[in-house]
Amino acid sequence: MGCCTYGYHVAVTQKLTTFTKKTMQWNNLFSWLKPRKFDKTTYFYPVKASTFNKIDHAAAYLSIPEIHIVINIKARAFSNARFSGDAQTLKLLQEPNWLQSGKEFLLYTKIMREVYGNEYIFVLRPFGMNTPRALYSLMPLYVKAKIKQDAPYFFTTEPEVEYKYDDNKHKLVLNQADVIHFTSNRFQIGNEIAGNSTLDALTPVINNIINAYEARGVLLRYRGALGILSNETKDGVGNPYVMDEKEKQRIQQEYSNYGLRSDQYQIIITNQSVKWQQMTVDPDKLGIFEEIRESYNKILDAFGVPPDLVTRQQGSTYENQRQAELGFYVRTIIPEMSEWIAGINSALGSNITAEYTHLPIFNDNIKTRNENLIARVNALSRMLADGVIDKNVYLREVEEFLTS
Repeated sequence: MGCCTYGYHVAVTQKLTTFTKKTMQWNNLFSWLKPRKFDKTTYFYPVKASTFNKIDHAAAYLSIPEIHIVINIKARAFSNARFSGDAQTLKLLQEPNWLQSGKEFLLYTKIMREVYGNEYIFVLRPFGMNTPRALYSLMPLYVKAKIKQDAPYFFTTEPEVEYKYDDNKHKLVLNQADVIHFTSNRFQIGNEIAGNSTLDALTPVINNIINAYEARGVLLRYRGALGILSNETKDGVGNPYVMDEKEKQRIQQEYSNYGLRSDQYQIIITNQSVKWQQMTVDPDKLGIFEEIRESYNKILDAFGVPPDLVTRQQGSTYENQRQAELGFYVRTIIPEMSEWIAGINSALGSNITAEYTHLPIFNDNIKTRNENLIARVNALSRMLADGVIDKNVYLREVEEFLTS
């Protein structure tokens, strides 16, 4: 028993010694930080912030409201697609895996691409079979895509790409045929073929938003004194009288009776000869709110989201919002979905289509299109009956209108 107890104490002593050494190393590492003491419990370490500090993509999405809202708007709109086509792939998109529903899968995979600039969809196939059983959108942080050949990428038509997955617990080399890789903003193409996040181009904007929110937080937390109440009474030679501590406490106590609560006085009446100097910092004069608004507009432009979809702008009407949403789908979401579904079809050998015409914003367009079709057919029918055109022209005109 004594031997075991001694061994236990030795082990604990070694661990404590190691912990102490590491603590001393950390203390030495941060010894240059000189804390400024505001009160008995609070310290503030001054940190030099830079507009061009490298950003953390996940932290930007999860902690900055403007980034989170804009990316989620795109992901929700993207996930509203309605698919049609061969039954096998259609079922795979509706039930992609055991963890996610079809809509949740679309939301997640779209967010990954918007945040990281890369989207890796892993196609799970049973061993020895070619039929897909599940789709998983992988965290881009864990995947590295690299061309294996030494020659430049433009010297081959079908390069072999190596996809390595490493989440610190599992290290895998994925089969190229099982990975569907979408990229955004791919600027440099070499052996590594990853895309670049849109957030990288917004680095100064994101850092300015962080600084603005930090400034607002400091103002709210450390407001300091509202102002200075100084003695204006002077002696015979013009020097102001100095208040003693009792007089300061009396005035402070009296001043606490005034305020905006219902049990306080709103008007100050005093016989003292005092002067008030305002000290409150005005956030509007610092440009904090304006900086966030301007930064928000740049984020909206970068992701192709109209401002009217996010917040009701001054002078904006319901019709403005409806047109903004319609334009958002036509100019941003539908082209991006067309690219995505083409990649899915190419990888899976399927023939799936995606559309958004079931959404209410397209109802008026469909109604107008149907009315125009009826008018066109009636006009062509009269021309055919009068012998102005033949049957072939009639059919060609109708077909061109339907496919336009």
